[in-house]
This record gives sequence, C-alpha cells and structure tokens, in this order.
Amino acid sequence: MPPILRSRPAREELRLNRREQSRLLGSIQSLMAVERAEQFEAWTTGPLQDLLPHGMMICGLAEIHPQSILIQKVITHDWPLAYFDALKKPEGGFYSPIMARWNEDQAPQLYEPEGDRGITHKLWLDTFHDFGLRNIAAHGVHDVAGSVTSYFNFSSIPLRLSARTAGLLELLTPHMHLALTRALSDVRPFAGGHHAPPICLTVRERDVLHWMVEGKTNWEIAHISSRSEHTVKHQVERLLVKLGSSNRAQAVAKALGLGIVK
Repeated sequence: MPPILRSRPAREELRLNRREQSRLLGSIQSLMAVERAEQFEAWTTGPLQDLLPHGMMICGLAEIHPQSILIQKVITHDWPLAYFDALKKPEGGFYSPIMARWNEDQAPQLYEPEGDRGITHKLWLDTFHDFGLRNIAAHGVHDVAGSVTSYFNFSSIPLRLSARTAGLLELLTPHMHLALTRALSDVRPFAGGHHAPPICLTVRERDVLHWMVEGKTNWEIAHISSRSEHTVKHQVERLLVKLGSSNRAQAVAKALGLGIVK
C-alpha cells in the first residue's frame, strides 16, 4: 500500500449506515466530556473500540520533523515502552517513517507490512515486527505554527485497513485533538529535553499506583479493585519496571516526585 494521497478527503468516501452514524455521534459526544488523561485512555478502550477496534494505542503531543520526533506528552495503552528505546536517536527523539510520511502529506496513514513496500527503514521494520505491532493506522493535527503536533497511532487492528479506516480517522482526529489537548494540560512534559522515554501508565496501573501510595498490600488492592492477587502482583511488577525502581517505596517516591500521582 503506497502513501495515502487523495484528491478529496477520505471522509467523503466514507459510507456509514444509521447504526454506525449513531455510534460515531455517540463516540464524539462522549469524547467532549474528556478532561483528564485517564479519561481519554478509557475512551479509547471503550467507545472508540466500537468504531475502530485496536489492541494498542499511543497518542500525544510532539515536534515532528522529517528525520526525528521529539515527544512532549503522551497517553498510551498496551503500546510497548521499549519501542522508544529501540528507535531512540543519539541526539534525542526517535524516528518513525509512518509519522514522517504523515508529516509530508497530512493524510491518514495506513500501514500493513504485506501490502506496503514503500518503507525500507530496517531498524523501524525490525522494531515493528519485534513488538508485534501487526499494522498501523495514524493521523494527527498540526498546530497553527506547524511545530507541535497532536498525533494518534493505533495498532493491532483486527480488521483489514481500508478507506473506511482512513475516513474514520479524518472524522475523529479533530475531536480527539481537542480532547487530547485538554487531557494533557496537567501532564508534565518528559524530563531531560525529550531524551528520556515516557512513563506511560494504563488506567489500571494508575489505580494500582494510587493504592500503593495509600500503603495497601497486593491482597488489599486486589480486594478493593475486584482483581486477582496474581494480576495485581503482575501490575506492581510492571510499575516497578516502568518507574525504574527496585521496590515499592522507591516507585511511590518517584511517582510522587514526577507528579504522576498526588
């Protein structure tokens, strides 16, 4: 599949039945109530799944240049954090041919490896396959100055990518942009001038972290959140890795210091 370049917007080619139109309207209406990062993530794992089912998502604000992306703030669910480390450039930032392609033609980008031979960047291709991304549907919005950009990447989409996917992205992205801007207003930028990979926590991980700050044990958190103790133990272990901590006390201290929890 070559880069998506159209003489008219993809949304003009989108045909939705009444049920799909109702879902789209309801999804946009629910997005208007989003004010915080965890609400935005919950929206992507909830209402958005009816329109654009996906297994991984990463979105945020960034400076997108032809050969480098400098992330400022991010929201994600199930996107592998090591992806950033693998693609990190010595001078900072990282490179994505998908976002570079979007930056060039400003149209939704649909990538399926078996149908797109236009991307030849070996490191990115190896990283794409190593982390099981499967496919990518991406779009974004430039700010007025054209520097800081909101971007939305979805992967592990179970359906074949098509003009319908591109059309949905064109319809939803302006609304997602407004909600994302609100949701990230209180999120701190990455430390170290964008050189460090983001600390991206899922809604459930934030919930576990909250109870860790309150001094709850794994058993207590499991009882409060109606999860198994094994699941909570796994989420605590993931939190320690993401926060670069060797124990719960260090993780809590770092989370409080970074303003991840209050």
